[in-house]
Amino acid sequence: MLTSHLGLEAKQIKELKHHPHVLFILDGYDELRGFTGHGSHTNLYRTLKAHEFPTAKLIVTCRTHHLHEEDRAVVFSVPGQSSPVVQRYLVPFSQYSIAEYIRRRTRDGSH
Repeated sequence: MLTSHLGLEAKQIKELKHHPHVLFILDGYDELRGFTGHGSHTNLYRTLKAHEFPTAKLIVTCRTHHLHEEDRAVVFSVPGQSSPVVQRYLVPFSQYSIAEYIRRRTRDGSH
């Protein structure tokens, strides 16, 4: 999986498997092709072979409307653990907040 999608060599993968500080970030689960299908969801733990990285942490972002509660249990479950998923929600910026941010960042030529 990692070798085909990220271009890592087998030696690099072997080193990662035993490194104490590995963090995988999958941004936009709902946009990943091959992980989801129409009405079906694949378990990320199995797909990524996460058991081969026992100390790794995994952060997955997803739009909340993409996965229903029961689908989350399928996608993010880990064999032998009752509740491995910690969910956090980000509140979107308001139109005012966006405009204010842009105004402050572009004032006086700062970028």
